[in-house]
Amino acid sequence: MSNKNTLPILVFIMLCFIWGSTWLFIKIGLDDAPPFLSAGARFLLAAVLLYPFMKLKGLQFPRDWRVLSIMIYTGTFAVSVAYGLVYWSEQYLSAGLTAVLFSSFPFFVLIFSHFMITDDGFSVKKIVGSIVGFSGIAVIYVDSIKLENTIILLGTSAIVVSAVVTAFSNVTIKKHSKSLDPIVLTVVQMICGAVSLLTVGLLFENVGDFKFTVKSIGSLFYLSIVGSCVAFVAYYWLIRQVKVTTASLIIFVIPLVALFLDWLVLDQLLSWRILAGSGLVISGVGLASR
Repeated sequence: MSNKNTLPILVFIMLCFIWGSTWLFIKIGLDDAPPFLSAGARFLLAAVLLYPFMKLKGLQFPRDWRVLSIMIYTGTFAVSVAYGLVYWSEQYLSAGLTAVLFSSFPFFVLIFSHFMITDDGFSVKKIVGSIVGFSGIAVIYVDSIKLENTIILLGTSAIVVSAVVTAFSNVTIKKHSKSLDPIVLTVVQMICGAVSLLTVGLLFENVGDFKFTVKSIGSLFYLSIVGSCVAFVAYYWLIRQVKVTTASLIIFVIPLVALFLDWLVLDQLLSWRILAGSGLVISGVGLASR
């Protein structure tokens, strides 16, 4: 296998592990910090850390307003709206359940890609693979998805909306990827996310609720450096190398990583249902990636 083919595979695997762990770190951080301030601080720190790297590589913010507007537009949706909903929802949902609900993301990518990108539409393998993968996730969490009250219903709905918004943003990025540098794009999106989320947090949350503890600060740095800087740049590089529908299949593997961390950190047992569902997920990814 050539290096050209190997590198995208390695990046795909790395992103699976990084994003599979972020749900747990978000949950940990929310123990000592309100959602919007926590999310805003994450992306502010990520932007501050990534900007010098951007300058070191001799990159500049685009002067073409059309290109900059695409970056701001996708940043507002992919970061501000999508992650704001994720952080808010994880106050009421488990990290694993949140990851599962967000796994509807590839379905929306398929729909948007079909109408927005001429060479990345529907195919039988993509549709069947996505259905098999999502069925596996449903098997794993069939006992966990219980809409017991209004706030849980709102939380689950918010995650699905987040998946729709993220899918649309990523297809938009893929459509214009030739004019969008992944590092500059990431910095602009982080700035948009930080400004919007911190504004909402300062208006509607109590700053005093942000406690400087090992949990909140440790979570903040991990999510900023690894979960944001490294992961976002790597993902936007990946969708320039492969079809966006293939890259989006990372979302099927993320719940498996979350399951492993639940077992490792929280001593959750792996039942036959989890093992069977995991097999379906992996099979779905393999089929849809062909």
